Amino acid sequence: MMGDPGTHVNLLVCPWATSRFREKNTQILGASADTPEDNRAWKAKFGFPYPLVSDPGRSLPALYGGAKRWAVLIDEEQKVQAFWPEVVDKEGFAAEVLGAL
Repeated sequence: MMGDPGTHVNLLVCPWATSRFREKNTQILGASADTPEDNRAWKAKFGFPYPLVSDPGRSLPALYGGAKRWAVLIDEEQKVQAFWPEVVDKEGFAAEVLGAL
């Protein structure tokens, strides 16, 4: 992820979608297999506005059967409400997640 701003930043951070996620009281988190130090540097370099979770062992995608680009929707009670094993289309995906809220 360190040298790849497009795939992660653009995936959910669509200008039109960010405010709609806020309106729906939804917190966006990024997840990466990079170290916490690398994530901090990447976040600062590219201005990523959301918290990043470090998962160097890739336990999150392994747990849910995810591919390289995956997403999970977790509710306020920390229950998984939806899982997307592979995310490709940034604009379509943001709309899909908004529809699942």
